[in-house]
Amino acid sequence: MKAIRKYWYLLPSLFLFFLLYGIVSCHNRLAADDYFYLALTRKGGAWYAMSYQYHWFCGRWMAHLLACTGLRFAHWPFFFPVFHFLNLGLLYIGFRQLLKKMLPANPAQGVYALVFCLLLYFASYSIAETWFWYIAVCTYLWSIIALLFLFNELLSTGFGALRLFLLIFVCLFTGGAAESYAVLSLLSVLLLAAYILTRFKKGKRQRLILVKSAIALLFLTISFSITMLAQGTSNRELTLPVVTTGAGLLMQFKVLALLLLKLSPARLPYLMLFGFPFFFLASAIPDKPWWRQPFGVFMLRISLLLILVLFILLLPTTFSMYDIAPGRALSFCSLAFCLYSCTFYIWLGKKFHLLQQHKSIQYLYLFVSAAVLIYHVVTQYTLTSVYAKQYNTRMALLNEHNRQQTPAALALAPLPPSGMLYWEEIKTDTSFYVNQQLKMGLKLKFSIYLLEKP
Repeated sequence: MKAIRKYWYLLPSLFLFFLLYGIVSCHNRLAADDYFYLALTRKGGAWYAMSYQYHWFCGRWMAHLLACTGLRFAHWPFFFPVFHFLNLGLLYIGFRQLLKKMLPANPAQGVYALVFCLLLYFASYSIAETWFWYIAVCTYLWSIIALLFLFNELLSTGFGALRLFLLIFVCLFTGGAAESYAVLSLLSVLLLAAYILTRFKKGKRQRLILVKSAIALLFLTISFSITMLAQGTSNRELTLPVVTTGAGLLMQFKVLALLLLKLSPARLPYLMLFGFPFFFLASAIPDKPWWRQPFGVFMLRISLLLILVLFILLLPTTFSMYDIAPGRALSFCSLAFCLYSCTFYIWLGKKFHLLQQHKSIQYLYLFVSAAVLIYHVVTQYTLTSVYAKQYNTRMALLNEHNRQQTPAALALAPLPPSGMLYWEEIKTDTSFYVNQQLKMGLKLKFSIYLLEKP
C-alpha cells in the first residue's frame, strides 16, 4: 500500500495497460501455424505432434510439446484471456523477483515490475507476433520468461528440491525452444559464472551460484543438443542459405544498421514515455560512481554497450537466416532497449533528484501516458472486435459448408485488419501453406481460397 500511495501517478497507465491487454486477449484467435499444430494434436496428441515436427521440420521439442498440450484446451471460451494473462503474470513474477534482489528494501518492486512489462510490450518489434501469436508465444516469449526464472534461481540463496526441479525445467525448456535464444542463454550463464569467479571471493553464496550454474549449463547443453540433433532441425537447415563467415559478418552489420535506423525509431517514443517512470525510482538505486559520470561520457558508454549487446543478440539468427530475424525473434533486442531506456532515466533521476517530487512532472506523465493508452484502447477495441466477429463468421461458414459435405472449393472474403493480433490471410492459391494449414486444422473436406477483389 505504501508503494501505491507513493507512485499513484503510475496506476492509471497500468490500469489502462491491463484493459488494453485484456481487450486484445479476449479477441485473439488461432492463426496460421497454430492450425497445423492443432491438426497434429487432434490426430495423435501432444507427444505425436512434437514427435512429428521433431523428425520432419523442427527440433524445438519442449516448446512444441507444451504448446500442443495447451492446444487441447483451445476450444474453451476463455482459453486466450487465461493463457495471455498467465504469461503476463509469469513475466511480472520474473521481473519482480529480480528487482527484489536488486532493491531488497524498496516497496515499489511490484509496481515497477508492471511498468517494465508495459515498457517491454510497446518496445516489441511486433506486438502481434511476440505477445499474441500462440505458437510464437510458446517459443519466444516463454524463452524470455524461462531465462528470468533461470537467473532468479541462480541468484537465490536457497537450494531445495523444488528449486532444483524448477532450475532443471527452465533449462530444459530454454534449450528445447528457440535455438538462438538457447545459445544466448548458454552464453549468459557462462558470463555469470565467469563474473563470479573473477570478481568475488569464493564464499558460500558464490560457490552456490557456481554449482547452480554448472547444473544449468549441463541441462541447457543436453536440451539444446536434443534440439540440434533432431532430423527436423537438419531438414529445416536445408531450406536456409549456406553462409560463409565473411558474408555473415557483412550481413550482420547490415542487419544491425537496419535494426537501429529503420525498425527501432518507431519504438523510440514508447521507450521515452513508458521508460520515464524509472526517473522517479532513481532515489532508491544505490549511489555509485557509475551514476556520477558526465552526461556525454555516460551516454557514450551505455550506447556503445547497447550496440555491442545488440550485435551479439543478432548473431545467431543472422548466420542461420542470412537476414534480419522476424519481429517475434527480436524480443531480446526489445529487452535490451528497455534496459537502455531505464538506465538513461535513472541517471537523469540521479542528476535531477529534486524534480522527482514535483507534482507537475507526475501529473504530466499521468496525462500523457493515459492519453496514449486510451487511444490504443479505443483503436484496438474497434479493430479487434470487428476482426473477431468476422473471424467467427468465417469459421461458422466453413463448419456449415463442411457439414454439407460439399466438395467444391469455397471462396472466402478477406478478414478486416486485426490490430495488435496476429493473423496471416489465406491466398487465392488453394495450395498456399496458410490455406492448407487452415484446411488441416478444421478437417475441411474441400479447398479454400481468397476471393479476389473486383
